Amino acid sequence: MRNAERTRGTGHLRAGATARARIAVLAVGLLAAVVPAAVASAQAAPATPDGDISPEVASQLAAIQEEKASRTPAEQKVDSNLLYASREARRQPAVDGAPALRSTAEVDGGRVLVDLDATVDAAVLGAIEAAGGKVVSALADYDAIRADLPAAAIVAVAEQDGVRQIRPADEAVTNRAPEPGEAPAANSVGAGANEADVTLGAAGARTTFGVDGTGVKACVLSDGVTTLAARQSSGDLPAVDVLAGQAGSGDEGTAMLELIHDIAPGAELGFATAFNGIAQFAQNIIDLRADGCDVIVDDVTYFAEPTFQDGVIAQAITTVRADGAVYFSSAGNSGNLSDGTSGTWQGDFDDEGAATGPLAGSGNVHGWGQTGTPYNTLTAGTQRVDLMWADPLAGSANDYDLYGLDAAGANVVRASTATQDGNDDPYEAIGSMSTGQRVAVVKFSGANRFLTTYTNRGRLTFATGGAARGHNASVDAISTAATPAADPFGPGQPSGPYPGQHSGTNVSETFSSDGPVRQFFTPAGVALTPGNFSATGGVLRNGVDITAADGTTTTTPGFTTFFGTSAAAPNAAAIAALALEAAPAISDDDLEAAMKATAIDIEVGGVDPVTGHGIVMASPLLANVTGEGPPGSLYVPITPCRIVDTRIAGGPIADRQIRPYHVRGASGFEAQGGRSGGCGIPEDATAVEASVTAVDPAGSGFFRAWPGDESMPNATFMNFARNEDITNTGSITLADSGADDLKVRNFGSPSQYVID
Repeated sequence: MRNAERTRGTGHLRAGATARARIAVLAVGLLAAVVPAAVASAQAAPATPDGDISPEVASQLAAIQEEKASRTPAEQKVDSNLLYASREARRQPAVDGAPALRSTAEVDGGRVLVDLDATVDAAVLGAIEAAGGKVVSALADYDAIRADLPAAAIVAVAEQDGVRQIRPADEAVTNRAPEPGEAPAANSVGAGANEADVTLGAAGARTTFGVDGTGVKACVLSDGVTTLAARQSSGDLPAVDVLAGQAGSGDEGTAMLELIHDIAPGAELGFATAFNGIAQFAQNIIDLRADGCDVIVDDVTYFAEPTFQDGVIAQAITTVRADGAVYFSSAGNSGNLSDGTSGTWQGDFDDEGAATGPLAGSGNVHGWGQTGTPYNTLTAGTQRVDLMWADPLAGSANDYDLYGLDAAGANVVRASTATQDGNDDPYEAIGSMSTGQRVAVVKFSGANRFLTTYTNRGRLTFATGGAARGHNASVDAISTAATPAADPFGPGQPSGPYPGQHSGTNVSETFSSDGPVRQFFTPAGVALTPGNFSATGGVLRNGVDITAADGTTTTTPGFTTFFGTSAAAPNAAAIAALALEAAPAISDDDLEAAMKATAIDIEVGGVDPVTGHGIVMASPLLANVTGEGPPGSLYVPITPCRIVDTRIAGGPIADRQIRPYHVRGASGFEAQGGRSGGCGIPEDATAVEASVTAVDPAGSGFFRAWPGDESMPNATFMNFARNEDITNTGSITLADSGADDLKVRNFGSPSQYVID
């Protein structure tokens, strides 16, 4: 570990009155490729026109709302789909009067895995045992219990005073993107070559700067490391420190470790699963740091993790960042607005007023920013839909409900109707839905709030940005988007530059999740903008920070071509490991700032919600954090002279215009407006100390300079204002080879430039 360890502890990670423990394993493919059909409608019916709700649905909604209003205090602690499951276990309908409604809780042999927000004491644990249940895990610091219960006994356990909430075991997904038509996993052996090592410039940077990650420990959190021993036997992985009892299952963790080892072969490696519950995941982050991990990366998205305040995962990340570790997380694979792949809707509750006619009595309907449209149609199916709104955890008194209708609009096939009456989470979720089915949001009671609906790799007719969520987009995690390294993910998808390096012409994967994210509460649930819980309140952040390569090769079965932000994040983390060896005293904040400053800006100019600051590149980063050229460089003084003067040659540089310039040698500067006799800059110079002056610019703007054989970084050399000459002096790295040692680009108003 690069910094002194801090005392372990998790009590401070609680969110509100209790901490959350949310996660179960769910294998999910990308977008609609592997989404199963939802439960069939109970009866055939003619399709209901857009903007209308059928009389059948109106009757079913009334029955569901009547059932909700009749719940006992114990039943109000239980997730609605668990209540439905408990009735179905007794051969009763989920709700009388809603014949097509089915529980989406996963019941196997009459038993169901659940998560309890509860005091971990003898009374609660004894009640679970007395009900025929089995405690799977219990973490008192997080008020978190996971248990296997008979479905019919759930309400009996909820009657305990120490139980605040019981819900289906929370589901999570890794951010791997299986290729369309991908073959099943097969055993593979030997020497996978991570293309990102080339496209992100890491291979060259290791040689140039003499680093390989030695002295740094990089650690992964994912599903599991099932074939770790086989990868070690084949020579593709060295020893890996796995936290005791936290090896997990599955192999995405193995593949991520391979990617890191290819780029930073000298780094120590560590692993812990993220799939034993949110509370355990948070504890594993703390424990990995205590075990010496300097760089930590995860690739897991938790469906129920809060959107509008930091939950326990994000708080654990903040804790290890404060202790000096740097943390990366995959941005997610839920699509983005600019690529037309969004399955997210966020904005203020669009209150169409009290429902009338066939919807009368169900509450106020959400209009999705449209007129007379009480639902949002799925254009690609999904495993689940989540609804969250701007109330604090364990403190919501605004009661919203989430519904799924069949494609005809004739039946309610999904419903989540938990009670929010002051001490509950602002969260509802329904299970799998197929293309053409309809999502509806109803405010049962309370105030209008900013809300987000996630379809988790589905797509919506009415969509916005904002798919990045939870700890994946938290302020202390470096949220990483994906851009292809080589071959495209599928037909019509972008390809990467391999065997070349990334440049400003590359784009993100179309499935990469986007921002922005908006937070309304501190981790303790205190409002950041008291009284304003709308689109004009809270704190708005970009959400996505950087981009790195995916679509890279490993030898791990099922991951021989590894797509998704799950691959991008460890590639970025590995480059950070190289930087930490090169600059061991650098702080985590300074390292993050350097990665952003040296990234290649792609897509929309400047920071954007899909790719953040751009593609992280190894060589510019290492040059930045070391503040010098490669090892062995010598400082050679020369007589100051002018190499560029656009007033003499070339004229003003226009907005976004790129110009190449010759810098080294004894001649050739006159054509650039420079000194006719040459400057005597050594032919093997790797960098120059230069003064750049913007001469009487017509308006404001900024200036960038970079080696002529590399892609443009995101770092700005100088800013300027209208009608003001301004000079900035700094080190400018030169190209390794080629006629053009240097490239420059002007942004903003046209300006004359002088380089001395």
